[in-house]
Amino acid sequence: QEFKRLLGYIIFSISFSRDKKYDISIGIDSYGIIASHISSFFSLFRITYFWSLEITESKQYRLLMILVKALESKGHKNSDFLISQDKKRAKALCQINNVNFMESRFFSVPHSKDKIASDNKFDYFRKKFSINKSDVIILHAGWIHDVMDSLNLAQSASSWPSNYKLIFHERMERSRSEPYINKAIQLGGSATFFSLNPVCYDRLEEILTSADIGIVNYKLQTGAAAWDNLSKASGKIADYLSCGLPILCSNFAGAEEMINKYKCGAVFYNYEELPACIERITQRYQYYKSNALKCFDQEYKFSKYFLPVVHSMESLKN
Repeated sequence: QEFKRLLGYIIFSISFSRDKKYDISIGIDSYGIIASHISSFFSLFRITYFWSLEITESKQYRLLMILVKALESKGHKNSDFLISQDKKRAKALCQINNVNFMESRFFSVPHSKDKIASDNKFDYFRKKFSINKSDVIILHAGWIHDVMDSLNLAQSASSWPSNYKLIFHERMERSRSEPYINKAIQLGGSATFFSLNPVCYDRLEEILTSADIGIVNYKLQTGAAAWDNLSKASGKIADYLSCGLPILCSNFAGAEEMINKYKCGAVFYNYEELPACIERITQRYQYYKSNALKCFDQEYKFSKYFLPVVHSMESLKN
């Protein structure tokens, strides 16, 4: 099934490159750069960018991914520029693909967006779950999965003070009858709520600003490059900060450095620390909110980091 998807993607890309001449090719992640590289035999691109959003390693998968990584490496070597969320992840990717890292051909673009949310505060979750206005809502946006250590997070919330409410909001349609979801519901008790119906992206701001604090939690896979330095690779961090939400981050590489620099939230090393972290943020909420917006503007604003990429494209006019 995965091989058919890759093959279909390549055929689709070739059909476009044969029908029309393109000056620029942007290959996104493994399949994108493979399709770009193969398409280059049919259309001579003047510039090729390899834009890495996720890092895959052949050891994570079976025979197909060993082939995919070999083809990705070939496409990577023949690309002109590399785009990744930060230099550490770019260097890790170059090492995996056996490509020399060249800073002059690297652009750092965080997994983010450009817009800071309005000052409007929505009450989507308070209405949906009949939560009191005085209660503090801690939002976990995204995948409910063991990668996010969702079961342990839900269980920890069961012992929080009664005015702290944890909400899991899923990125895709899920059912309460699913074994993993059902177990999380049981572990979370009355302090945890599950929003299992995703909304369209245009309504994301409404969802995020219905919370008070955003939480980012990962069960890290030691030694995997994909999990190294997630602070600029985790889209939910940028989403939270753009809405002025202070953030709670588990202890992954890059999180502590960023939070210490901007004072935009707190890092927790175990779940027992969470209630104290939440209390510390709520006691100076406007301070942390202001710092969250400042952090987004300085570290995550998409146009600020993408502009050098645009300039490199415009050089083709000369």
